[in-house]
Amino acid sequence: MNRTDARREPTTRCAQCARLRLMLAGALLATVLCLGLRAASSSAAAPPAAAAPAASAASAASTASATSVPPAWPAAPPTPAPAAAAPPAPSLSLQGTSPADLRLVYQTVTLPSGRRGVAYGPHQVAKGGMPPYRFKVDGQLPPGLRLGEDGRLSGQPTTTGSFRFVLSVQDAAQPAVEEQQAYVLYVGLPPSPRPAASAPAVRAAPAPAPALTSLTPAEADATANQHVGLPASYKLTPADLARLMPEQLPATAPGAQSEAAEGTPIPLAATAEPLMQAPTEEQLKALLQPLVDIEYPTRALFVNALEQARCVYYRAHVREMALKRGMAVDERCPPEPPAAARRPAPARGGVPLRSFYDGLLPAATRDEIVTLAEKRHPFGDAKPLRLSGDGCGCSTPRNENEVLGFVPYWIAGEAPLSVDFSVYTRLSYMGAVLSNSGNWARPPGWDGQASGFAREAQRHGTRMDLVLYRRDWSSLLNRPAAQIDEVAHVAARNAVIVADTRHEDLAARVNGFLLPSWRESPHVYDGVTVFFEDSPTEGPQQQAFGRFLKLFLQRLVVEMQATGRPYYVNVVVPGQQLGDTGAYNFQDLMDFMEAAEPPRSSKSVEESDKKAYRGKTDLTVTFLVLLDGPTEDTTTALRARIDAAAALVAHRRIAFLESVMPVLFHERGDKMQPLPPVASDRLDRDLAYIKWTYGGVGLWPATTAGVGEADAVRALVQRNYGPTRGTLTWVCDLTCPNRVPLRLLLEALLLAETVGIALYAWNCRVRRIGRRYQLALWVGGFLILLVAPLLLNCDPALAQLRSGNFLLYVLILVLFWGSVFATFKPRVGVP
Repeated sequence: MNRTDARREPTTRCAQCARLRLMLAGALLATVLCLGLRAASSSAAAPPAAAAPAASAASAASTASATSVPPAWPAAPPTPAPAAAAPPAPSLSLQGTSPADLRLVYQTVTLPSGRRGVAYGPHQVAKGGMPPYRFKVDGQLPPGLRLGEDGRLSGQPTTTGSFRFVLSVQDAAQPAVEEQQAYVLYVGLPPSPRPAASAPAVRAAPAPAPALTSLTPAEADATANQHVGLPASYKLTPADLARLMPEQLPATAPGAQSEAAEGTPIPLAATAEPLMQAPTEEQLKALLQPLVDIEYPTRALFVNALEQARCVYYRAHVREMALKRGMAVDERCPPEPPAAARRPAPARGGVPLRSFYDGLLPAATRDEIVTLAEKRHPFGDAKPLRLSGDGCGCSTPRNENEVLGFVPYWIAGEAPLSVDFSVYTRLSYMGAVLSNSGNWARPPGWDGQASGFAREAQRHGTRMDLVLYRRDWSSLLNRPAAQIDEVAHVAARNAVIVADTRHEDLAARVNGFLLPSWRESPHVYDGVTVFFEDSPTEGPQQQAFGRFLKLFLQRLVVEMQATGRPYYVNVVVPGQQLGDTGAYNFQDLMDFMEAAEPPRSSKSVEESDKKAYRGKTDLTVTFLVLLDGPTEDTTTALRARIDAAAALVAHRRIAFLESVMPVLFHERGDKMQPLPPVASDRLDRDLAYIKWTYGGVGLWPATTAGVGEADAVRALVQRNYGPTRGTLTWVCDLTCPNRVPLRLLLEALLLAETVGIALYAWNCRVRRIGRRYQLALWVGGFLILLVAPLLLNCDPALAQLRSGNFLLYVLILVLFWGSVFATFKPRVGVP
């Protein structure tokens, strides 16, 4: 290294150190400036202490810059520190917010609905701002509700209806802040009071379940069902309707809107939400009146009847309003809004048709009506059933166009029920309830030993079936599959044992003295009706139920065939579940019928197709379809579904149609009343269509004289299904129900006459008695000629003799042998 290089080395090192110090100072200055700008943007002034470090940093940076070489990249220019500002004085607010925060709470959601006679709220309607609040209502709140200065809406509504009003609120600030919003508040029916009851015991699950520590509000308001699994029906009585519309309250509150009745929409303040409509008491009464005193055996049927009643009222209402305005209206139900491009703007405050339709039967109102209509029928309240024919004739035996009537045990009273047995070929007594063990619980007097209802029906030629019932499926279907299968086997075996119960009355003991072809059935029931209500329609439980139903019906056929006696097997099918899939699919039902009925089945089956029928004994299968809508529509829709079923082709379809019996429902009130002409004409057409399309018709319940519309319905059924009555029909009306004594009398007369003639022919001592003995023989012969024609013309057991040529052949044979005897009789000459 030379001397020149030695002198340059310290100078180079000092320059590098200066550049490094300058870079560090610039970076520090840039960081401080960024922090200062952020603080200035987030507050009005920075604290005074923050200016000192910034000034020191700027001073240090300036000093460093003055004594150093320029940096490699320029440093950010220094920014003076912002001036400090005093913090603002805090404002006084009870709500902890500023006056600009005043708002009405329920803007994007509707006000909570209320119930008549039940405490409402309190609900906070206004928040923010500076209380106390001052409210102004354009319209009227539901009677019984009030707005407090604290912004809360509370009280106890006294009237049902849909109440529309515009609510304005001002706070106490200066100047005052005001908010405005249009509201619709719906006040529904009060909850149905039921006696408090303890919850039923719950079966312990295999795995420990979480402990119940609280109830939801809906669970707390619910009433425990002490009769889980027992039959229940749904019937809206006049007393129920009166509870929905009490007379002591006005039908329509002054604040409730009534444009549905007047036909003129009432303008309201504009709101972003669609206005909701609730029925007035007059509307609700008009909607529900057609359903009063009509009993439905399932909840699904009653709910569907409510929906149909809503559609009927909706169409009538909008049609009337359209005629008043001279406008056209689409009567589809439920209404569908037109396309958005063609949809006219609704009038200010007008109610869209869809909103009006939805408001006629809100979900809450519908559920309360269903709860009110539900009638539970514990066995402890049941009375023994007694039936009386009151002089009616016998049912005409026939294999097609049968008429079946349901007789629930809860309609029994102190007096016998008067039934026209000539209308019904079969009656189904309800019934036996399936338990989880496979046993069948029965109401008192189910076997008819004391009351004799089954004997009375069979005396008139009407067969009795026992209804096998179940409605609570969750506890059974949650079991393992093996246990469910075992219950199906046990239930089928026990069902046949119950159905084979025998009569123990005097007629049963006398029955042994009759000829074998004249003996009446010794059993109380001639068949069974399988009625599994509220079956699951989706999920794993639907599959489990379908498996249980199929296995139960299969085992039922096996058990019945083992006894060897004839049976009728009726399967109740919900109309909505009959189809190509599900538990009640066409393929399974048809397979069941072919497995149960013998090849000699009465169905319209070709000889080549009879090999599909594998039954070994006389079993007859019928499918009772519960119609879930207007009869004229549902019967034709049912036929269309059967025609379109891929599993039913050719003669299988005809056989299936002959096995289907639609079930109709009719009003059964406490007082007799005629059927309106329009309803009578419609029912007459429906019965005629059913007669020529299906295998018969069912009625729920069976018509009893002097009750509701029963007499009018019975007359129409008799007109369409009953035999033609002649001038001497009254003779058979007396003979047929008393055929057993007449049979015994005819047997005794024939036996006595035969023995008397034999003694007269072969015993000389008897012939010596002379004319007195001959007169006795003539009297006996006359009685035989009197009784025999009565039985030949009126006894159901001799129906085949009447329909065939047997009597003609017998007459020809008697005349032939009589002529032979007269011709070749030895003649004694005159002495």
